[in-house]
Amino acid sequence: TKDELELNLTQGTLPWKILKAPIINPNPIKPEIQKNIIYIILGTFTFASLITFLIEKLDNVFHNVMEIEKFIDLPILGYVPFFNFKTNEDENESNQIITINDFSKKENKIAFNEIKFVFEETFRNIYTSIKFSNSDNEIKIINITSTIPEEGKSLCSLFLAMNISQISKKVLIIDTDLRKPSLHKRLEVDNVTGISNYLVNNESNWKNYVNNHPKYKNLSFITAGKTPPNSISLLESKKMENLIEELRISDEFDLIILDCPPLLGLADSFIISNYVDATILTISLNKVNKNLAKECLKKLNLIKKPIIGTIVNSVYKQKNINFTGGKYYSYGNKYNYYTYKYMPAETQNRYSGEKNEFKKDTNKSFILFSKKTLLEKTKIIIKIFKKWLDE
Repeated sequence: TKDELELNLTQGTLPWKILKAPIINPNPIKPEIQKNIIYIILGTFTFASLITFLIEKLDNVFHNVMEIEKFIDLPILGYVPFFNFKTNEDENESNQIITINDFSKKENKIAFNEIKFVFEETFRNIYTSIKFSNSDNEIKIINITSTIPEEGKSLCSLFLAMNISQISKKVLIIDTDLRKPSLHKRLEVDNVTGISNYLVNNESNWKNYVNNHPKYKNLSFITAGKTPPNSISLLESKKMENLIEELRISDEFDLIILDCPPLLGLADSFIISNYVDATILTISLNKVNKNLAKECLKKLNLIKKPIIGTIVNSVYKQKNINFTGGKYYSYGNKYNYYTYKYMPAETQNRYSGEKNEFKKDTNKSFILFSKKTLLEKTKIIIKIFKKWLDE
């Protein structure tokens, strides 16, 4: 066949003829750029949606107050931003417990005044919300609990009692967490005798177990006492019920706070909830699982006792990096919206003037940033970018 074709070409006797000269298409057949762009956009959108779905499933915690308001059908009594009462040396020891003296030591420091004001107003506003949460019945005895351990319920209970005692209200806080008591550690007192000793002994005078704080005159406390082998049997005893009733009719205190164990997997808090006038649930940001909190709330609702609301607590330190490259810890900047939202109007107006100071500090940081070298600016920008990725 090849020989015949070469012969025909030589003789000029081809069996075909050219009808139209070939042309070159100005638009390439492949690659099809428009289609490829569409495929890339669709693929990117699909991949991003899949990643978002996985993050939403795996990262099933509360990140801000608005998520709690949507997911938990309870009013927000107050938002507690992160307060740092430790020194720089203490910050390296993560296992250290924050005590009431950590707050007292910093009260005289000028730099602490801003934090102290927000701190006091936060808990006083929570107290106001508690008093006006039920207009039909007086709320005198409350228990504060949480879904899981280390959500800050004990610290919130203590600081709530401490701040209320400073406005001429007599407050008694009782550590009813007989499994893992912590009130005595935060008050830096011994735990030799407490509520467990009273429930076990035949003594009927509960006043013998009440201790007064040396600095906060209106603050009294009862520690947990010796850890019993079966805490539930003591908490659901008739003596415990009678103690709550005696405290309710007594004129010794304006408010009694029971620091309870966490709800998950334990029956202690559910038993105590039957005795009190109202229950408060502490919810921590970036820690507790949403479904666990909602499940515990359903169990609390079965008790038929009022759950007046939640205290939103931020248990983690929020680091910010300014233009100078240094680190500082934010107590108000990021949390201003939530903190002010649950504060009275007069408090917001009083504190709003400090926003201008923050703007001045930001301008100073920008000026210092502009004076740095290109290498230093690059390092600062990388730090800010890493912080953004961590968040």
